[in-house]
Amino acid sequence: MSQTLIVAPEQSDAYPTIGAALSAAADGATVSVAPGTYYEALYVNDSNLTIVAAQGAGTVIVDASASTSHPAASCRNGRLELRDLVLRCGGAPAVSVGRSRLTVTGCELTSDGGPAVDVRDGSELTLRGCRIRAADGPAVAVGDGCRGSVTDCRVEASVDPAVAVAPGGHLSTRPLRDGSGTPAGTRRPPAVIAAVLLMVPAALTWLVAGIGFTVATYRAEGDPKWLLWIVALAILALCLLITFVTVIGIWLAWTGDSQILRGPAGITVALFLITLIMLLVRGRLHFERTMLTPLVVGALATVAIALLRSGPAKAWFRAHSGT
Repeated sequence: MSQTLIVAPEQSDAYPTIGAALSAAADGATVSVAPGTYYEALYVNDSNLTIVAAQGAGTVIVDASASTSHPAASCRNGRLELRDLVLRCGGAPAVSVGRSRLTVTGCELTSDGGPAVDVRDGSELTLRGCRIRAADGPAVAVGDGCRGSVTDCRVEASVDPAVAVAPGGHLSTRPLRDGSGTPAGTRRPPAVIAAVLLMVPAALTWLVAGIGFTVATYRAEGDPKWLLWIVALAILALCLLITFVTVIGIWLAWTGDSQILRGPAGITVALFLITLIMLLVRGRLHFERTMLTPLVVGALATVAIALLRSGPAKAWFRAHSGT
């Protein structure tokens, strides 16, 4: 049976502070905290511990707001579970972990400096039903090699997206809501909006190109007619496929679910390059009006790819899909 330690400053047979109970706790113990405000910072190292509010959510406040460098709760090389606590910090994260597993349920986490939750060094994070506020940075920061999930939480952050995930990290963040209860991270970066708009002409161009080539084949004369139709139908199928993937990519980029829009954008850029090569091969850059469309659309797709590779766009996709 696991050990349970009671924290209640007014009880002679209980621990006066949470820190005192943590120092005495054996591995796997639970620290049950009586209602009140505790002005201290909590440290868990090389241990598996649980800290819980004895009388439910909002009754226990761990206030480290006077500190500019120490988190309200931190864990290194261990496992820490927090339930129904209110943790506040000034110039540091409310919770910080490294090489650890952190589970936070029903807590309120607030930081006035930096992220409210800071996860580093390959740690694993689980947040459920929490309210997370960060006055100067993202609500949750997940480092390289870290993973986990943020479920049914409300976040308020000074930056967008509210959840920052390093390129080597992975975090599932749904459903994630802001302080008013509406879906968080809905402010799309201008780079994503611009990339989506720039790829709309590409989708239309591929569709028109496929239909146009088919119509031209229908009107063409000569033998063998069946061979022309095979080529026309193959080109039509290819154009329709690229159009479909482009439209799906536009939608997924808009919602932040995937970056597959870079695929059809790359194909469109290839069309742009082929047109340039044709101009050069013909010599003296001989220009025909039919080349104007692929040149313009290809140039727009090139800009779209650059925008999708920008920092704000990458942060948008990481926040919504972890990619």
